Amino acid sequence: MIQLRKNILPKLEKVKKYFELIDKNKYYSNRGPLLLELEKRLANHLKISEDRVVVMCNATASLHVGLLNILSKEKNKEKRFCLCPSYTFAGTPVAINLSGLEPYFVDIDNRSGNLTPQIILEKFGSDFSKVAAVMPVSCFGTKLDPKVWYDFSEQYKVEIITDQAWCFDSYQDFKNNYSAISLHCTKVLGCGEGGILIVPGLKEKKSAIELSNFGFDDKKIAAIRGTNAKMSEYSAAVCHAAIDQWPEIKKTTLNLQKKYIQEIKKIKNISLFDGLEDDWCWMSCALRVPPYLRESIQKKLEELNIESRVWWLGGCHEFPAYSSCKKTDLSNTNKLAKEVLNIPFHPELNEKDIEKITTCLN
Repeated sequence: MIQLRKNILPKLEKVKKYFELIDKNKYYSNRGPLLLELEKRLANHLKISEDRVVVMCNATASLHVGLLNILSKEKNKEKRFCLCPSYTFAGTPVAINLSGLEPYFVDIDNRSGNLTPQIILEKFGSDFSKVAAVMPVSCFGTKLDPKVWYDFSEQYKVEIITDQAWCFDSYQDFKNNYSAISLHCTKVLGCGEGGILIVPGLKEKKSAIELSNFGFDDKKIAAIRGTNAKMSEYSAAVCHAAIDQWPEIKKTTLNLQKKYIQEIKKIKNISLFDGLEDDWCWMSCALRVPPYLRESIQKKLEELNIESRVWWLGGCHEFPAYSSCKKTDLSNTNKLAKEVLNIPFHPELNEKDIEKITTCLN
C-alpha cells in the first residue's frame, strides 16, 4: 500500500546523545536544560527572538495557553467568543473551549481556504464587544498574511492568535500577537507530541510559562488559574534530533513537491490547493477536485492500494460536538469541503509512486 502519511521520527542512534544528556543532567521535566536549548534553536529557525518562544506539550495546549494570556487582560474577561474558521482540525475549537470561550465559526476565502478580515467584516459585522480573539488558521500550511491581520487588530482592537499548526516551514510572524505551531509526529518536523507558542514578548512569555505550570509564579504560589502544558526533556531530546536532520528532510521533501507539481500540471480539471508553493515543505499534498469526480478518484486509488483522505471532512460545524456553535453563513466552507482531496505525501515516496498516484487522477 502507498500510505497517505508515514511518521518519520529520528532513530534511536540519532536521539541517543540527547538521552545521555538527560541521564547526566538528571533533569526530566519542568523546563529543563534540553528544553531551554530547544527554545533557542526553534527561535533561530523561525527567525524571531528567543524571548518570544515557549515550547509546550502540544499545539492544542499552546493555543489554550495563548488564549488564557489574552483572557487575562481586564478588557477581555467578560467576553464570550473566539472567531475561527470551521474548516480546520478539531484541535482549534477544543483549545477555544478549554480557555472558557466559545468558538464562533466564520466562513473562509474559497481560493485560499483561510479566514480573512474582509470576510469577518462582511459576515459578522464590526461589533466585537463579545469577541475576545480571532483565530485565523493556516489551511494545509499555506501562508497567512500578517499585515492585513495587524491592520484589522489595530483598527478594531481585537486580539489575534493564529493556528499555524502545519507551518514549521511556512511560519508567518504576527509579532504583536500570538501563534501556535505543532510538533506532532505527523508534521514536517515532529517529536511525537509537542507544540510551540509564539508570544509578543518577554512579559507574555513569563506569563505563558506560569500558565503552563498550573499558574505558579516565582514564589510557587498559584496566582492565576493555569493548566499543565509542559514538555518533558524526553520529547525535547527527540525534537533536537529532528532539528539535526531537518536540512536533509527539507531537501527530500522539496524534491518530492517539485515532482508532484510537474505531474499535476498535466492533469485537466484538477489542481494543487492554492498556496502550496515550492519554496516551503508541505505536510500534505492537497488537491482541488470537481465534486462529481472525487468519489470515483478515491475508488480508483483504493483499488490500487493507494490511500487518500478528505482532510477535515465537512468542517467542525458538522461534528456533533460543535453543531450547536454559533456560525455565519458557511457557503465557501461547504463548497471547498466537497472539493478537497489529500493524496499520499511523505519523504519515503519515490518518483514511480508519484507517477502511479497521478495516473489515477486522469
